[in-house]
Amino acid sequence: MRKRHGLVVTNLLLTFLLGSILSIGLMEPSEGDLTDRSGEHEALLVEDGPFIGEGSGEHLGEVTFTPAFTVNLDQAGPGGGLFYARGKDVSIAFGVGWMSYLVHSERGESETLVRVHFVDSKLCQPSGEEMLGYKSSFFIGNDPDGWVTSANNYGRVTYNDLWNDVDLSFFFKNGRLKYEFTVHPGGDASAISMRYEGAETLYVDQSSGDLVVVTRSGLLRDDAPVGYQ
Repeated sequence: MRKRHGLVVTNLLLTFLLGSILSIGLMEPSEGDLTDRSGEHEALLVEDGPFIGEGSGEHLGEVTFTPAFTVNLDQAGPGGGLFYARGKDVSIAFGVGWMSYLVHSERGESETLVRVHFVDSKLCQPSGEEMLGYKSSFFIGNDPDGWVTSANNYGRVTYNDLWNDVDLSFFFKNGRLKYEFTVHPGGDASAISMRYEGAETLYVDQSSGDLVVVTRSGLLRDDAPVGYQ
């Protein structure tokens, strides 16, 4: 196992406690469907938490999430990537060269898929780490050939060497989904770039440095980044 010296860049992604959500009226959504995050938000390196909400400013309750990443043995279909985790208001999936959020509106009226592409990265597969002590089975339909049994669950999903000497890991901590970039010696943090497809618009909250991702079904909010060495 490679020793993890160097810069660690940490993001708390999905907070489970949804407090007051800022109004999305601060910026009109753009017409385009693709939004490039690179060079626009230095918090690419380390951020701290998308909130999910309708943008109305009301208290939306809690996002319930199973704190595990399940391997997709076709029970979640191709959209489930290689690993996934499902929640009440958002589900996430991890594939080769991408991860995604499926955002469900609070009232169940709509859902929006936001796919995050790792720009100019290696097409490496995510790997499950820290296997949990239980497995999941899925008995869907009447045909036993379509049933899935003993799918492993993991506490962490990692893209190793996604960019040269840069790893990206996702895990749960204190009721929140967290992700972090680890820049090993020889790695270049400026290579980290992510493009959001399916978002209405992105903007940076100037008062906090948070990145706000606006979708038709709600919004995601990444807290301003922190880093350590």
